[in-house]
Amino acid sequence: MTDYRAVDLKFSPDGDLVLDPGGGLVDTAIYPMLSLKQEVITRILTNVGDWPQHPWMGTNMQQYIGEKNDDETMEALVESLTQGLTNDGLVDKRDLTLEWSKWDAHTVFILLTINVGTLDPEGEGKLEIPFAFDFNDLGVMIYDQ
Repeated sequence: MTDYRAVDLKFSPDGDLVLDPGGGLVDTAIYPMLSLKQEVITRILTNVGDWPQHPWMGTNMQQYIGEKNDDETMEALVESLTQGLTNDGLVDKRDLTLEWSKWDAHTVFILLTINVGTLDPEGEGKLEIPFAFDFNDLGVMIYDQ
């Protein structure tokens, strides 16, 4: 199992740094899984090549916009997610579970679960990030910010 403990600056869902009331930067030490959660969500929303300093970073989810919502496409999409989250060791493939369910002809719900062990002593040792993917034109829609 990978050691998922890390501290990073806290940022908003739009990528803006979060400041405390005094104007200082906030870090993710306030919640043990927040740093990992932020990084996973960033990768879900990113395509390979979006970050010049980290050319491998991203899941390429946007490439599936316009594709059919079928089992074959979902297998490829799940592989893209898995590769984008595990290729550099951010998440250990053994700790990652991806479950999906078709909502309608153009949308799937995806539950991404990472077994983080004892990182969060108050939790169950799992980080869950629910999101949807719209094959028409919206792409990724994160529901848990």
